[in-house]
Amino acid sequence: AYTKNIKVIILDRGVTTDKYTTFINSDNIEIGTIGAKYVAKKLNNKGLVLLFEGLQSADVTKLRTKGFMDEISQHKNIKVIKRTGNYLRRDAIIEMEKLIQSGIKVDAVFGESDSMISGVRSVLIKHNIDPSSIITVGCDYTSEAQEAIRKGEQTGSVLFPLGATQSVQTAVKLFNNEVVSKHIVIPVKLVTKENVEMVKPIF
Repeated sequence: AYTKNIKVIILDRGVTTDKYTTFINSDNIEIGTIGAKYVAKKLNNKGLVLLFEGLQSADVTKLRTKGFMDEISQHKNIKVIKRTGNYLRRDAIIEMEKLIQSGIKVDAVFGESDSMISGVRSVLIKHNIDPSSIITVGCDYTSEAQEAIRKGEQTGSVLFPLGATQSVQTAVKLFNNEVVSKHIVIPVKLVTKENVEMVKPIF
């Protein structure tokens, strides 16, 4: 389409070409970094962390993992184990069940989506483990995550803004023949109990 002079907007996940008009996303490395810094702080720089990764083939997963691991590796007394949850609650439940059955106890969980943290929470509750006893940080900041943070059942979430509004605004500019940046970045932020009422969930 782009080579036929049709304007192309790429949203959220990157492509291995520059044949597009603009790419709109949030900084996924920063998301991982923010999560790691917060987890390390809450752990006082010591403990075992479970990193729940999303789809292994997605650039979003690779970037969030890179941001998280680059930051967390600076804290020598924090160890990390990884599991894949594919951004799905169901898959996180399966993997978390295996972990508990194996007798591994983690001090914190960083999930690359709130859906996976939801799965972790449901397994903890099933096994009579208080969700507030483990640091749990997700990504996206859904309404379910907001409610869990309110209750103290989830420690935090990194807001991953949906790009639909930005995409429409950009399309309108392109229709009006205005110049837009090749790369538009939507800011992210950490949501905890301190600011949970001030940040609107993505859905």
